[in-house]
Amino acid sequence: MADDFRKNLRYLSELYKSVAEVCRRIDINRQQYNKYLGGQSEPSNYNLRKICDFFGVTESELYGPHADLVALFASGHVPAVGGEPAS
Repeated sequence: MADDFRKNLRYLSELYKSVAEVCRRIDINRQQYNKYLGGQSEPSNYNLRKICDFFGVTESELYGPHADLVALFASGHVPAVGGEPAS
């Protein structure tokens, strides 16, 4: 589950120009966000809500199987709050 979270967060972050951009737009400290990406830490409930809202996913989608999240976005799912990812 934690490994899927890490992979899913990395996948979603890579839809944008940079991790720094994602962190600025979510308003989460980049060092802390890098810990989430590296699997060294998990977000608080508050930060988890901010991440989910930004990427337009539910907590269960973010923690769910990586292949399921990739399929969701391949089917045309677009982030609801975070805006359009970089082309």
